[in-house]
Amino acid sequence: MNKAFLRGLVVAAVLLINCTLLSGFIERQMTVPVRECSPRYDNAVGSQRIPADAVRWEDGQSFLYAIQEGQGLTAGLWAKRVPVNVIGTEGAAAFVMEDESQEYVLYGSRPFQDGERVLPVEEGQAQPDTLLLWMPAGASPLEQGVTIPLGEGEATLYSREVTQPFLAERELAQLVPEELRAQSAVISCQELEKLLNGLPWLAGAALLVLATLLLAILFCVALGQARRWPWYLGCGVACLLAWAGLVLVLGRTQLPSSLLPTGNIFAWGHYSNLFQLAEKGLAAFAENARCAELLNLLGQRQREAMLLLAGGAALLCLLLVTMGMYLRRSSGFHARGGRLPSFRKEGGDKS
Repeated sequence: MNKAFLRGLVVAAVLLINCTLLSGFIERQMTVPVRECSPRYDNAVGSQRIPADAVRWEDGQSFLYAIQEGQGLTAGLWAKRVPVNVIGTEGAAAFVMEDESQEYVLYGSRPFQDGERVLPVEEGQAQPDTLLLWMPAGASPLEQGVTIPLGEGEATLYSREVTQPFLAERELAQLVPEELRAQSAVISCQELEKLLNGLPWLAGAALLVLATLLLAILFCVALGQARRWPWYLGCGVACLLAWAGLVLVLGRTQLPSSLLPTGNIFAWGHYSNLFQLAEKGLAAFAENARCAELLNLLGQRQREAMLLLAGGAALLCLLLVTMGMYLRRSSGFHARGGRLPSFRKEGGDKS
């Protein structure tokens, strides 16, 4: 069989297995925990009553996110945007003409979009937490906290009981007027701590993926050379161990949904802005013990992740170069039938 074809097949198989493992992890992390609600008929009004926070607005158009179940390859629960005509409002309720049997999203753990996978959750017990809220300058939050100017806006610190699981949209609804929620953001210190503690694990997962790719390259370099079956076996076993480690690391890692980007988990700009915002907010409230603790943890975990990535990648590349040189030298040795080169002159002088 053609060596080039075999090498391409090996690399493709390794990439396929890596993508399969990573896609399962990404799907779990990007699933949005949501609190659901359904319309209830109001006899006095003659239409369905639904919490006003479930109604979303964009460019003057109102819509709801219906929770629909997929089939086959798209099995699971998905958020589907459906237009809605709001007949009127009364306090925290809105009146619409919708199916009472349909469930809709009331709050999500983070902003999401049409077609994202969702997971309805029940409200648990409240736990103490510290919240950092950012609002436009001059805006007044619905609850009083410690507020200081920060950049072009204002940051407010809250130490309060927060219902679990943490849903950022629910907290914004309690703290920020509706017309300012799109320009505001809230971070849970508990959620931020989870994300920071997950950084070294993510760096380890990246190194394991890189290790399988380098092992595949070494396998391809040795492919077709004589007496290489122990080498092939070693690369295969090492790949299996790396994949086993990757499964354990990804299973151990659980990222907080409220701090993930919308739609694309690899939106690096989102994480850059998030860490900058968190660092500025924590530094502004450094007198608070919880903020000071997280500020130190932020720098520590970022350094650990970068050192792990840089050191591990350098070690793997060094191993690749060393093994490649060994293969080249040993292949030359076997090409001569396992004999050392001879420097004796042919046809020497007879005595």
